[in-house]
Amino acid sequence: MYGDVDEQSMIHQAIGMVSAKEGCSIPDALALIKARAFRENVTTDDVAHRIVHGGLRLASEPQ
Repeated sequence: MYGDVDEQSMIHQAIGMVSAKEGCSIPDALALIKARAFRENVTTDDVAHRIVHGGLRLASEPQ
């Protein structure tokens, strides 16, 4: 039960971070996270965790 709340909070935090960094709307930020998860064949939770903990570079950052 509590694990779901933590994962949901992580996704919400990641959405806010992507929205702020990319200058996009909340729905667009969620779409970017889902697209990355689909492309990498992982869950949105995995992508969110990597965004929040700094292990995933965003699209606008140089490689």
